[in-house]
Amino acid sequence: MMKTKEEAAKEAATARANLNTWGAVIALMESGLLSGPSANYYRAEQQVIRIAKAQMQRELTRYDKAMDRVRVA
Repeated sequence: MMKTKEEAAKEAATARANLNTWGAVIALMESGLLSGPSANYYRAEQQVIRIAKAQMQRELTRYDKAMDRVRVA
């Protein structure tokens, strides 16, 4: 079912907000503010960053598709 232009715009806005949130998570993790003394912490930190980057890619795809629908509708 085709979404209306308004629904697509709302989806794009949500995806954009999620992109910003995941970007903030990455920035916080990469800043070293939450650094722990152990190697286990470093591995966990890197895993969180990988997850956040993957989620950002999904949100970017979602955003692009929604914006395409906004432009077409």
